[in-house]
Amino acid sequence: MFTTQQDLTGRVVSPGSWIFHKGLTFPKRNAPLKIHKDLYGIWYVASQLEAFSTRAVDEFRQLSQQHPRCFRTFYKNVSQWLEEATPNKWSQLEAQDPFG
Repeated sequence: MFTTQQDLTGRVVSPGSWIFHKGLTFPKRNAPLKIHKDLYGIWYVASQLEAFSTRAVDEFRQLSQQHPRCFRTFYKNVSQWLEEATPNKWSQLEAQDPFG
């Protein structure tokens, strides 16, 4: 749950759950740029936000242990992308970074 400066409230999924979900669903995306956006997002949330990333990865690990079958799918999805990634696909993935 969060509250904006304008006093609006909302709910968002936890970061560890978001990472888990993206890893399970990115292969189903129809547009390659969406796949690259999802993979970049996983990396960014898991590694670039200091304490927030640490908490997200800890939560992701807990979810992985609670849902081993889904984690195997997550692992298979990422491993398969890595095995099949061409230099062009890597360039498209790296292009998601606004700082290059």
